[in-house]
Amino acid sequence: MIELQKVKVDELETVHDMQIRAFASLLEKYQDYDGNPGAESLERIQKRFNAPNRNYFFIVDDDVKVGVIQVWIREDGWKKIAPIFVNPDFQNCGYAQKAMLLAEDLFGKENWCLDTVKEEKKLCHLYEKMGYKLTGHEEAVSDIETLVEYKKS
Repeated sequence: MIELQKVKVDELETVHDMQIRAFASLLEKYQDYDGNPGAESLERIQKRFNAPNRNYFFIVDDDVKVGVIQVWIREDGWKKIAPIFVNPDFQNCGYAQKAMLLAEDLFGKENWCLDTVKEEKKLCHLYEKMGYKLTGHEEAVSDIETLVEYKKS
């Protein structure tokens, strides 16, 4: 059974290790050492973990931690997923989709947003399948990478 389990402060090294592994291929592909979660320090994760209205959860399947979803409840009431990731050994098994649905059960089904890499069609397809719509906001990170914003009202 897939469930979300709240991350504890003493588990942040595990989160960091999983995040580095999950984003390694995108980091290698785009070389974005400033914005890619695969280049994030443990200290940055700890800072975000301790910030108000931030919620880190392991995505767990039968006691196996397969990924992480972080939900930030912004001051404007929108809920932002940043980041969500699944260990490469467990990708393409529906875990991200199920984690997003479980997060909606916890925090409400309306007013969600996230950013992703426009060039990653598989990620864009997942979010669109989940009901997210492009907002039109784009930010060029480099000649080969563009971040796009999605919202689900």
